[in-house]
Amino acid sequence: MRNNHQAGSAMNAAGSPRAFTVDRMIFLLVILSLGFLWAVVFMFTRGEREQTLERAREQLQLTLVTLADLNELAEQLATLELEGSQARTDALWRALLQYPAASIWVESDGKITGGLPATDLAGSLLVEEARDDFVVYAALPEQEALAAWRQDRSQRYWSLALVSVVLLGLTHLLVLAIRRRTEAERESAAAEERNQQLELYREKLERTVEERTGELADANLRLGEELKERRAAEATLREHDALLSSVTKGAAELLGAHNNDEVIDAVLELIGKIV
Repeated sequence: MRNNHQAGSAMNAAGSPRAFTVDRMIFLLVILSLGFLWAVVFMFTRGEREQTLERAREQLQLTLVTLADLNELAEQLATLELEGSQARTDALWRALLQYPAASIWVESDGKITGGLPATDLAGSLLVEEARDDFVVYAALPEQEALAAWRQDRSQRYWSLALVSVVLLGLTHLLVLAIRRRTEAERESAAAEERNQQLELYREKLERTVEERTGELADANLRLGEELKERRAAEATLREHDALLSSVTKGAAELLGAHNNDEVIDAVLELIGKIV
């Protein structure tokens, strides 16, 4: 039993590092998969950012083309000096320059002839549309252009983080299930080994009992024979003692008798009893 316990302990000690290695491999695979997924999402988000900026730049460019055409039309109306042309031109500019979050202005000969220039061009998308005697500029802050992209990015990252947490939780549960199954299999193997050892011990004990029972039977036979021999020897000894006693009594009768006839009768009676 002690050897069996030592064998079971050695098996447990050998099984634990293996189970720990399997757990680490599963977690490593899951972490690598999540890392690859995060990298793909990050690259996709970066590409989407560039596409969003490019779309914003194209929209600004289209707006500038329209404004440049309208500016030329306004100049032509001003040249013709039609009644109300300047008022219509100013109203048109006021309507078109209200582009959400964008700064639009017109420069002619280095002077600003319409609109409001941007105060910070470092973090803005700057596009221009040049005509013969004027240039139309538009500056849109990148924060405004990327507002929808940032919202989508936040939702995407939060969703991915939630998926990662759920996946890690499921992996943890899977590892626990595998560990419990491994422990159950190890305990089952240990129990099977103990049963085999107990079966071997039982068979050995039965053989030992059979051998001892046979030896006891042989010893009983020998004792019975010795007892018979002893009883026979005792009977022989009793017969010898009786014979010796009779001879002694007969000799005593012969030596102490005065009448031969009586002595002969007594001796013959003693011989008959002996026989």
